[in-house]
Amino acid sequence: MLSWVKFRLEHLKKWREYAQSVAKASKALDPEAKVYVFGGVAENRMTSISDIDILIVWSFE
Repeated sequence: MLSWVKFRLEHLKKWREYAQSVAKASKALDPEAKVYVFGGVAENRMTSISDIDILIVWSFE
C-alpha cells in the first residue's frame, strides 16, 4: 500500500476522536449544540479519498 494511502486511512480511522473534539468545542460555545457525523466514514465505507462529514447545529437565536 502506498504510504500516503496508509497515512490517510490511519487518520480516517480516528474519525470518532476528531468528531468528539469538534463536539466538545461546539458545546463550549453552545451547550445545546448537536453534532452529527454522516457519510461514508460514519457508515464504515471509507476509502483513501474519503473525508469526515460533520454537521453542527447550534441553537443561537
